Amino acid sequence: MIEWFRNLFKNKKTEKDFGIELEGWGGLGINNLVVSEFNYLFQYILSKQDTLDKNMSIRDVDNFKLISENINLLTTLIDEELSLDKLREEECYNISHDTAIRNMKHMRNILISISNWMNYKKENY
Repeated sequence: MIEWFRNLFKNKKTEKDFGIELEGWGGLGINNLVVSEFNYLFQYILSKQDTLDKNMSIRDVDNFKLISENINLLTTLIDEELSLDKLREEECYNISHDTAIRNMKHMRNILISISNWMNYKKENY
């Protein structure tokens, strides 16, 4: 899978320009964050809509195009969650409000980086 991805996007500098590390510590890394650690939040956000497959994974590079095409929907759902007095992650995992907000913002930034990179590739390749 990673070899296919590298062949599709050959410019290693471009990956780094968008904060993407294909084989970082813990696998795929974006903005110095291990992407797999945010999949539970991504799944939760997906559960709030009917456009995308609710089982889609943020870890799967095959989904990057769909993420990019639906970035407005995804960021709107995240912003709606951020506007709540108590985020779902706080309720489920008994973590602080600040930590839940930070995690959700990190995930939003990961999705935006994916979208920006895919848009750049679409325009330049």
